[in-house]
Amino acid sequence: MIRLEAVERHSDVRGALIKAWPAAVAGEVYAVELRPGHPRGHHWHRHGGEWFMALHGSAWLVVEDPKTGDRRVVRLETHRAYVPAGIAHALYCDAPALILAVADVHHDDEDTVRHAVQAPSAAERSAPC
Repeated sequence: MIRLEAVERHSDVRGALIKAWPAAVAGEVYAVELRPGHPRGHHWHRHGGEWFMALHGSAWLVVEDPKTGDRRVVRLETHRAYVPAGIAHALYCDAPALILAVADVHHDDEDTVRHAVQAPSAAERSAPC
């Protein structure tokens, strides 16, 4: 349903360097600010997928297949996650976070279909990636 990749991070006394995106971008790049109690997303795209990774803080990416109801919860902290076209997704957090989203293509209103995605349960939040 989704693909995970480790994010390359280097830290020293000066701070951190995050290799946020290792390739050329053909679509769009977003910085998504998350606040507790205000999830983002709740949709799926007809064309093109999206990568998500945490730049600051952490968040839960909840994905769901609208046809089967299959779902998965991934903690965005040390990995980036790819959500393909046709899979609904939403982002949740417990503390403010900054998430990088990289889209394969330009998504417009006609390409984006609303789909409510339930918040992750306590068990889903504590499960490993």
